[in-house]
Amino acid sequence: MRIKLQNIYLYTFLMTALMGCRGCSCNPPKTFILDKIVQEVQLNPENTAKIQIEHLEKKGMGFTFKFKKHGGNASYAVRYNLQLNERPYRKAIFEQDAAKTDSVQQYRTDISLEISPDQQHLLIKHLGEPIDVYHVLPTGAPFSTTFEKADLKKNIAAFKANTLQKPANLLTAYIAKIETEEQFANNLSIKETLDAQEGSSPLDKSLLELIGKPLADHYFAKSGRIAYLCSHDKSWRDRAMKKVYRFVAESRTRYPMPKETLQNVTGAVNLFVHGLSGSMDSRAIERTILPQYPLYPYTAAIYKLEHHRTLRKNEVQSIEKNCKKILTQPSFRKDLSNEISATDAAIEFLIQYRDDKNINAFEEIIKAVFQKEILQLKLKNIESEIFFPYNSRFSEKEQAIILKYANKVAKDLDKKEQNFHLTAFLKRVKKEQKNTPT
Repeated sequence: MRIKLQNIYLYTFLMTALMGCRGCSCNPPKTFILDKIVQEVQLNPENTAKIQIEHLEKKGMGFTFKFKKHGGNASYAVRYNLQLNERPYRKAIFEQDAAKTDSVQQYRTDISLEISPDQQHLLIKHLGEPIDVYHVLPTGAPFSTTFEKADLKKNIAAFKANTLQKPANLLTAYIAKIETEEQFANNLSIKETLDAQEGSSPLDKSLLELIGKPLADHYFAKSGRIAYLCSHDKSWRDRAMKKVYRFVAESRTRYPMPKETLQNVTGAVNLFVHGLSGSMDSRAIERTILPQYPLYPYTAAIYKLEHHRTLRKNEVQSIEKNCKKILTQPSFRKDLSNEISATDAAIEFLIQYRDDKNINAFEEIIKAVFQKEILQLKLKNIESEIFFPYNSRFSEKEQAIILKYANKVAKDLDKKEQNFHLTAFLKRVKKEQKNTPT
């Protein structure tokens, strides 16, 4: 009896924890602004800064979410936002723990600012201690290039010695370090600064040398950016086109593609898709890239460039070969830069381009899809391309094949490995069969 009671307690605890965890993921924490004021700071005769001070409370379902920035763990915080002249605000230049009963008035003098002699850099201090250096481009909010503590110390020392590089050079060096958009917390604010750049910018040429880096690609993906550069800077356009032709040609390399080549062709395709296609031999680019679909993420941008695309026979054959290798060769699939998206695309292509008169070929496709290793990838296109349109898309013979292999793989999966969409599909089919009159 005691053991049963302990099991009940344990079960209750686990269910409570599970409900709490679902609250975390499905109901993200919410930040409430309890109060705020704006403190104005005259930097020099030409520049005025505003420090917006906010008293915050952050809540989430099931748990109290704690502020962890700067090592704090309170449920209440004070956040400082910075505006230079009439530029947009740069949010959260600093946060600190606070109490529920605190007043924003007591924090109004905590942040102080200094501007560099060339008016392109700002030193931010909290209670007299330097905390960061921000830089100013011709437009947009001030931005920070602090990447690590060593960078912070270096930038603070350079500010005091008046030896900081130009903001565009600092930003270019920062972007060169970033390999993924999730790599550093500053990236969201950096993207906002990049989006704010209008007309010609010193970043146009420097970031052209960094295509394939995610933030450089983000800069050139802005609507109208490349079109503007092509019409206002012929030398930029010619250099960009040469890069695209060269890097796309280099993509005809052995598999797996070297990292540097993959980065280069990814950036080249980004330039092509977001503005250069009208100035280039589009079909020549497509003839090179389309047969590589869906092995690399950049191929999807070309594949989806035309909504109703008509593929040539050799392109269909090459893509079909790629898709089958993805599904049937685990070692080949694991060398992909994005295994899940490539496998999803493979399933979509093989189903949509199937020969509905060749039932044996269809069975080979379904057999390849319904493998234990494929189901464990938690793909979305098995649901959207097979399970959901099961009754409307497929013939009776095709439905029988799908059901055969779906049942087979369900038996191969243990309880921990069960696929939600597979289980729901089999239950739905079983119910429909039960309700169908004989």
